[in-house]
Amino acid sequence: MRVNPVSVRLAAVILAAAVTMTFTACGSVGRTNDNVSSLAPGDIASASEIVSASESSSGSGAASSAAASKASPKESSKSEESSKVSPKESSKSEESSKASPKESSTASPKAEERASSAAQTSSAAQSTAPAPSRTDAGSTSAEAPQSTSSSVQRAPETQQEKSEPQSEPQNEPQEQDDPPRTEPSRLERPEPADRERPLVVIDAGHQSSGNYEQEPIGPGAYETKAKVSGGTQGTTTGIPEYELTLALALRLGDMLEQRGCDVIQVRTSSDVNISNSERAAVANDANADVFIRIHANGSDNPSANGAMTICQTQWNPYNGDLYDKSRALSESVLTSLCEATGCRREYVWETDTMSGINWAAVPVTIVEVGYMSNPTEDVLLSQDDYRQKVCEGIADGIMGYLGE
Repeated sequence: MRVNPVSVRLAAVILAAAVTMTFTACGSVGRTNDNVSSLAPGDIASASEIVSASESSSGSGAASSAAASKASPKESSKSEESSKVSPKESSKSEESSKASPKESSTASPKAEERASSAAQTSSAAQSTAPAPSRTDAGSTSAEAPQSTSSSVQRAPETQQEKSEPQSEPQNEPQEQDDPPRTEPSRLERPEPADRERPLVVIDAGHQSSGNYEQEPIGPGAYETKAKVSGGTQGTTTGIPEYELTLALALRLGDMLEQRGCDVIQVRTSSDVNISNSERAAVANDANADVFIRIHANGSDNPSANGAMTICQTQWNPYNGDLYDKSRALSESVLTSLCEATGCRREYVWETDTMSGINWAAVPVTIVEVGYMSNPTEDVLLSQDDYRQKVCEGIADGIMGYLGE
């Protein structure tokens, strides 16, 4: 609380003058008056206490002024406002300055006037510089500005924290991902053909010169394989696979046409360059009812023999929806081939590694007619009558699948 030291000193001077006047009056009236003699010591003590309180207030006011000079402008304005005494407080001070009836009965009328004048002067001094009140903790209200000051000092920090701009995230170097892999996709299925005769597309496996450039193993596949290889050859006869398969394909086509089928040959010579995906595209474009691919097997084990067929799995990402039809076609062809030739039946191999199957959008199977690495089967496959049996067995299987 801010107290004006000049006002305090002025009140002290006025009070001292009043006391002096009281002593002079007492001397002129006479010290034998009991009432005056009884009043003077009390008045002197009261005046002495008032002067002491005024000096104490002056000292406290100076300290408060020093503290207030360090406070912020807000605190100074608050101190100036608090130094003003409300009418209610002023009335309380005036009431407290009045002496009790007992005390007033011992004083003379003049002394009462002088005492009242001194009390009014003291009240004026107190209203100008009110004594500091004590708080519950025992500290004076002069400490309040200090606590207020500390709270005011913390407020800007809080505001600064709120208004402090957030640092922008630093751009960390991004790790380079692997090149995006192409996801497998399915080929569009052709609409069922409205025709009187079933259509069979025959692919004679391999060609005279392989093409080892890479192509995806299926639509949208990341994995690749050679476009087409040259195939195996007979270990006894030396006949290349691409020649055997072409001879069987041409014979089979004639049989199927005689049985009421339309036939498309993927190739009619060995001097071609047709990849496995392109071979499947022939069957897809024709919307074939059957896509049959003719191959011959080979093995490091010369005793391996028999026939097998190959189709996709039911989980094939490219054409797994054709699994049931392809599996039925494979079973029918294998069964009929083994019955017609008397060869050993191996099995239907389900795999998703064959490009020519993965690219097919129609029912498909690969038929491995026998092992050219087996001396006995190699010789048999070179003979015309055995080839006739092979083609008859494959044709029976196709017609059985078609329900003919």
